[in-house]
Amino acid sequence: MKKILVLILLTFLSSSFLFAQQKLTETEKLASTGKLWGFLKYYHPEVAKGTFNWDKQLIEVLPEVEQATTKEQLSEVYLKWIASLGKVKKTNTKSGDDYFEKNFNLSWISDSTIFTPELSQKLRFIENNRNKRGNHYVSTRKYVGNVIITNEPEYKNFEYPDKHYRLLCLFRYWNIIEYFFPYKYQTDQNWNDVLLEMIPRFRDAKSATEYHLAILETVVKIDDGHTLPIYTKKLATFFGKYWIPINYAVIDNSIVISGFRYKGVDKRYDLKVGDAILEIDGISIAELLQQNSKYTPASHQNGKEKRSSIILRGHKPEVTITYKRNGKIFEKTIHRDDVSTFKKIEPVARDKTKWKQLSKNIAYVNLGNVETSEVDQIMDSVTTCSKAIIFDIRNRPKGTRVMRRISVRLKPQSDVFAKIIVPDLSYPGKFRWKEGVESGIRNKNYYKGKVILLVNGHTLSHGEYFTMCLQSSPNAITIGQQTAGADGNVSQFKLIGGFKTAMSGTGIFYPDGTETQRKGVKIDIEVEPTIAVVIENRDEILEKAIEVAKD
Repeated sequence: MKKILVLILLTFLSSSFLFAQQKLTETEKLASTGKLWGFLKYYHPEVAKGTFNWDKQLIEVLPEVEQATTKEQLSEVYLKWIASLGKVKKTNTKSGDDYFEKNFNLSWISDSTIFTPELSQKLRFIENNRNKRGNHYVSTRKYVGNVIITNEPEYKNFEYPDKHYRLLCLFRYWNIIEYFFPYKYQTDQNWNDVLLEMIPRFRDAKSATEYHLAILETVVKIDDGHTLPIYTKKLATFFGKYWIPINYAVIDNSIVISGFRYKGVDKRYDLKVGDAILEIDGISIAELLQQNSKYTPASHQNGKEKRSSIILRGHKPEVTITYKRNGKIFEKTIHRDDVSTFKKIEPVARDKTKWKQLSKNIAYVNLGNVETSEVDQIMDSVTTCSKAIIFDIRNRPKGTRVMRRISVRLKPQSDVFAKIIVPDLSYPGKFRWKEGVESGIRNKNYYKGKVILLVNGHTLSHGEYFTMCLQSSPNAITIGQQTAGADGNVSQFKLIGGFKTAMSGTGIFYPDGTETQRKGVKIDIEVEPTIAVVIENRDEILEKAIEVAKD
């Protein structure tokens, strides 16, 4: 009996030991390496000073990580690595800052399935005694606060580098977003899960095309309309060299033609403005949009639909489309154009109207055409129209000075119209609230009529900020469609291979804390697009504004 008990005990202890020594997956090991590498880059005082070639350090430690099989072995690799960086001195840590905490997450440091207690304790010590001075790899733009990524080698000729440099590309980008993207908490997919998903894609990419697709899909995952897509020759080949050169709007899961990219396309294709394409080669538009969503950077679904022109591309010139015209369904085969003809597109004449009087008491101002030097003269003219001034912000307004000069004429006093968060480089991953942004001055002669603001998907970034400012006018009414939902100063940077991308670098909120990112500005009266309006080439948003102005 005693022998049996001993045998059972030995079996239990053996099982416990084996459990403790449970093997880690390759993806788990690499994810922990990517996180640790980024953490040390921005937190460790010696690394943050630029003492080491930090890219090279990653490349050199990866083979050791690959050889480790258990958390004990892996943690030993990490502890040895950290020890080689020099001693971290204990410092005084101040607290009490008014932080925006939704993006901050260092909980992985305490993951006992990956790290030993000794390593977790070491990392917490580094967090508490972190670098608080300037960082070699990142700074902030003066007076604004968004990050500037610095001293990062581009490796321009690395179109298809080896797997370790491919992982370097992923880890560099992932950590920039992890610590300095103000809207990380809003992404559809948890950012940690993105790392786990994309590691095998970067590691196992069998060609330059697969590598470039992995980069493109990763940058799209931050769900930010400021993201610059990664388009290369390899990706151009992947999406196909032929396209249907039309302008369009996505309405009711169909591509509604709103124009043609150059003369003669309508006659050659025998298509008309208002034709609604339902299928391409037997695949519904809804399905094509879904398939290509992962390649299309935008803040929301409406934004993806506006940028979804790749669904019109393909590898063969002939394509069969199913379309609706005047309630009837038709099918035809058309010969797509070579995409290189895009360079030969005839420029569309831009409306250069700055302002005009729509009636005796209603004025219209196109803010995309107004220069700072013209504001006072234009405002002197339009404020004589007592009923309403319609400001068109479905464009790119010229700048902050234009915005502030106009707001002075529309508001009786100064007040806060926006709150902003900026990354805190002394505590990477945390964001500080700046003082509320004000506009207007005390002005008893402010404009008393209706201030009507026109917005749609072309209202992006500064246009959205401009809209928020004018919305703080006492008689403001916003009319239109969902704006781009990409607000905040842009930070651009390059990835391995020299590929340029970008992100919103500051977080913009209404005074009550309401987000504009991924949502767009607040709208009082929504005007949905219709096929009839496209056919008749009417401006339904302006029409609604005039109706409201007269009411």
